[in-house]
Amino acid sequence: MRAVLLLFCGLLLAAYQGPTALAQHQNWFGDLFGNINRWTEGIQSNVHRMTQQIQHNVNEQVSRANQQVAEALKNVDKLNGTYVSAGDSSVIVTNSGGSSRKVQSGTDVNGNPYYVESENLVVGGILYHTDRVYNYTTKKLEEHRYTLNLSDPNAKPVYSDVTANPLL
Repeated sequence: MRAVLLLFCGLLLAAYQGPTALAQHQNWFGDLFGNINRWTEGIQSNVHRMTQQIQHNVNEQVSRANQQVAEALKNVDKLNGTYVSAGDSSVIVTNSGGSSRKVQSGTDVNGNPYYVESENLVVGGILYHTDRVYNYTTKKLEEHRYTLNLSDPNAKPVYSDVTANPLL
């Protein structure tokens, strides 16, 4: 709207000053519109180039993340295990020769990190069970252990001392 008003005023002024002034104003308006067109084309070109660069960077990062996931899954397969990831948590389960290990980690609903590791080992009919749990409040890894005689159907777990190890 403003451009139309300027054009109209310019034409009135040119008509008032005569044909020479009209030609000069037409050149001025032509230069003005040419400059605006070049400026708009430059902006569009820069936006297009930046969009392409952003897309390239995102594709690179996704590719790297996919490679890391593939490598992690290969390592889990080598350990004869299973890896499951959902949202902000993951679970790794490995089994081999009378032992099993399960690791769960992630963040809880409040955004605090958690880590729970359970390990079972059977040696000579005795189950050795260990739980390691990260305590976010104390910033320590707490370890709980017990043994269970699997050959005795009435056996009860025998707990060892609970320890807390600072992680930092």
